[in-house]
Amino acid sequence: MKKELTKYENACNELTRTFIEKYICDKDYKLNEVSWDWVGNTIGEVVCINDYFINMTDIAEAFRLKCSVETFWEWYDDSLETRQTGRGKLMNLKNYMSNE
Repeated sequence: MKKELTKYENACNELTRTFIEKYICDKDYKLNEVSWDWVGNTIGEVVCINDYFINMTDIAEAFRLKCSVETFWEWYDDSLETRQTGRGKLMNLKNYMSNE
């Protein structure tokens, strides 16, 4: 079982690195300049990337849905605003993309 858990953790780390490369990095911001770590050191749940907190489900969903960088960050910002103000409807990424 330990071998399978190690594979899972490695896959989560690799998918997160790929997410960072696609959704965080740009011509001015390189992978080695990004600070990231798993919250509570619990690989596969919530990762803190710079000042963003993103769960593994949303990372996988962004790739599954072929979500653009712009749409992902619009959804993320809208979700934060909805949580902070209590106004609007909180949606997962899939529903958000279908409402665009």
